[in-house]
Amino acid sequence: MTIALEAHDSKRNIHRRYEIARSPDLFGWTLVECRWGRAGGELRTKVLAAPTIDAADRLVKSVLRKRESAKARIGVEYRTVST
Repeated sequence: MTIALEAHDSKRNIHRRYEIARSPDLFGWTLVECRWGRAGGELRTKVLAAPTIDAADRLVKSVLRKRESAKARIGVEYRTVST
């Protein structure tokens, strides 16, 4: 599962991208990989591990809730570009 979000405001030169991917690892845990940065540029990466898929889904939902507040924080809301 991969979710990609972007926020753009050309007038203010804001072009952000955020990606969230969930995948299993070799030890039975689930990895949640978050990547963010300027759209079209190199993205920073953070990988979180969860013992179950349900726990990983809670992590993903938590990250998405933070992205929902982007309009108040940066003045532009994120939009889904692919799922």
